[in-house]
Amino acid sequence: MYTKDSRHANHHLRTLRNDFTALRDKATETRDAISSTATYAKNRAERALTRSWYNIKDQSDELHHNVVSYIRKNPIKAVGYGVLAGFLINVLRRK
Repeated sequence: MYTKDSRHANHHLRTLRNDFTALRDKATETRDAISSTATYAKNRAERALTRSWYNIKDQSDELHHNVVSYIRKNPIKAVGYGVLAGFLINVLRRK
């Protein structure tokens, strides 16, 4: 036989158990949402980094091509600029 107090205690235990279950479910839902958001952010960052890498590589290749073309078209000027750059670097290093 259950007394009024034991029925009341059992009701509170069921309520508490239900509250803990709801809390666990909400925590799981929140964890999953955070995980999903983190994965999305990571993937976006990877794509942006990859695009930036290829843009920099393309620009570097274009600059290299332009420098080589300039040197082939103007070999005397290229040597002169090289000598001038070496002289300036030497002067700056002495100070």
